[in-house]
Amino acid sequence: MYPESVTAELAQIEKDAASQKDALLAFYVSYTMIDWSNIYSISYSPGVKSINIHALDWLKALRELRPYALGEAGKSVFPLREGSNVATVVYHLQIGGTEVCIFAAVEDYTEYLTPGMTCKRRAQTEVVECS
Repeated sequence: MYPESVTAELAQIEKDAASQKDALLAFYVSYTMIDWSNIYSISYSPGVKSINIHALDWLKALRELRPYALGEAGKSVFPLREGSNVATVVYHLQIGGTEVCIFAAVEDYTEYLTPGMTCKRRAQTEVVECS
């Protein structure tokens, strides 16, 4: 019915969808004590084994999940464009062998920079990264 390449791609999509579903269900069952009404978007990236969370109150989500994380939380800052202080800040937590990323939209990213972080535009793109 479909060419072999299309059939193979559809099979991979189904496999990926099943692994995403399993990962999200396992995460939900393991962390039922957090306020799930605060989470408005959650997804799983199988390639990097990360759960991505967008919350109404990102700081509350970070506080709820932080006790379950191993080590210090990492942080990435992505200003929307050069000359603007609006940015996305991503906190990276290692929880049970999975990276959990909590995304936060902030009005002034400079408040979230740690000493030594510098910001620069990625070559041939409009993306600004701080590290």
